[in-house]
Amino acid sequence: MVTLNLLKNRIRNIVGHPQLSRWMFKDTVSLFVYHDVSDETSLFCQAHALNVTPSQFVEQMKFISDHFHMIDPDVLLKGDFPTPAALVTFDDGMSGYFKNAVPIMEKMKIPSLLFLNMAPIEGKLFWSGLVTYLTAHDPNFVKFVQERKGDQSHLPAFLLCDPQMVTDYVSAHGASDLEARVRAYYGEFGTIRDLEQAAKNPFVFYGNHLYNHYNAAWLTDDELREQYYQNQKSIDQFSCGRKLFAYPFGQPGSCFTVNQTQILKDCGAEAVFFSGGGTNKVNKKQVVFDRVGVDPYVKTINDLNSRLQAGSLRAALRTFKKTI
Repeated sequence: MVTLNLLKNRIRNIVGHPQLSRWMFKDTVSLFVYHDVSDETSLFCQAHALNVTPSQFVEQMKFISDHFHMIDPDVLLKGDFPTPAALVTFDDGMSGYFKNAVPIMEKMKIPSLLFLNMAPIEGKLFWSGLVTYLTAHDPNFVKFVQERKGDQSHLPAFLLCDPQMVTDYVSAHGASDLEARVRAYYGEFGTIRDLEQAAKNPFVFYGNHLYNHYNAAWLTDDELREQYYQNQKSIDQFSCGRKLFAYPFGQPGSCFTVNQTQILKDCGAEAVFFSGGGTNKVNKKQVVFDRVGVDPYVKTINDLNSRLQAGSLRAALRTFKKTI
């Protein structure tokens, strides 16, 4: 008897077969998202499948570079490159990027674009780590969020958090050791020194991920501008800094609006990135790009191709729904 898992694997191998995918991904560029590369990752990354080990990362870089033309962000914006193409991106600025990913990618001559939140780099509390910790460990906080935001059970509670409500809750209910527990939960970030050293690497580029890892959907227009400019000022100090922006969390429909994308363009962002899981048709005029996450479950090129195809299907369905 063919089990359900075996059937799924067979379908994945057929749908994700490189020959079929080569045809499907013709004239496309795929942007892959990573967070941490470490043998000793944080509980935060474990909970959200945000880490791959260095050995896993090496294997993923091998099969990605074997099947895609690897490009850097400057080439991406020019829109003139062989396809299928790929750009490797990282979010946030965790220490594993600097300690493990950068040396591996330099050896393999693969560029990377790191979208930075400068607040945790400068030693401030990492917003995403704070709100995910509270929603996972404090039932009263989850109730507080639901009371403030109403019935939005289709979204995880941490995506419903805005800066003021979290400040209000922590001020009223936060224990004296909360900050220490949150820092232990999300682990080690890179430092200014790490940024300075990595900036000397010709394969490293920096982009903007807001100063704090706020869900942009809950920010006012002025707050969004302030967060963007504050972060970009630091990024512009590096020769590898670029005016490229990726939404924190990045999910379409819950983490940003079309109007906010225009605001960011008006602020000077040359391209804006989100995380809908799809590929992008090559277009020299394109300034908004989709990205797809890569995690430990992507073990072969077939796994990756299946994920790209599923993401592209979801993107097509979102576009279709807007037309009806």
